[in-house]
Amino acid sequence: MNEELTIHCVGDVRVESETPEDTFALCGSQLHRADILFGNLESVISDHWDPADVSELKLVGTPERMLGGYTAAGFSVLNVANNPSMRFGWP
Repeated sequence: MNEELTIHCVGDVRVESETPEDTFALCGSQLHRADILFGNLESVISDHWDPADVSELKLVGTPERMLGGYTAAGFSVLNVANNPSMRFGWP
């Protein structure tokens, strides 16, 4: 039996929108063709930080409500092993 598995890998992704679910609308049909969709999460997703604490560093945090954008796009895996992953300390 010869089965195929389609894996799409994309670079840095960050959802920041009033309508997170629409963020990847222009490329959504292509993204949904993958059996596994992998992206590099270029942000920390958390509602437990105060941007005022790090404003001078220009660090990037993303509110938890933005997760719907990644789900709507069909992401299976989001890499968090990168430079933003520990910017706001341990969870």
